[in-house]
Amino acid sequence: MTDAEKKRLEELRKKEDMTEKDWEELRKLEKKEEAEAKPKKE
Repeated sequence: MTDAEKKRLEELRKKEDMTEKDWEELRKLEKKEEAEAKPKKE
């Protein structure tokens, strides 16, 4: 994840009045974050 993506994720999590588009973006970023958090299998 890039720093910009991480920053965006933080902003979305703090946002009060989220649109459908915001929710989609949040889900995408969270999936990305999750994927990167998992240890890589060797």
